[in-house]
Amino acid sequence: RREMNQAENQAGARSVDSLLNFETVKYFNAEEREADRYDAAMKRFEVASIRTATSLSFLNFGQGAIFAVGLTTMMGMSANDVVAGAMTVGDVVMMNALLF
Repeated sequence: RREMNQAENQAGARSVDSLLNFETVKYFNAEEREADRYDAAMKRFEVASIRTATSLSFLNFGQGAIFAVGLTTMMGMSANDVVAGAMTVGDVVMMNALLF
């Protein structure tokens, strides 16, 4: 994420620099060079952004899987306690509400 923010800041700085100094860029006929520099900065941002989104997707999947396994385990244990007579159905509903 830090790399993505740095790439975005660099692309923004390139565009602002080019716009502020447009007369100099025009005078030296460097429009294409400045456009290429901006495109390169945006490509770095795009790669970093995709990498960040991918890592966050894996993180969210892992958290969801851990939560689902835990919830399923607790509900299974609660169902066993209901069958054994140690818990009532209301206790299972309460446990489900507390876990969600």
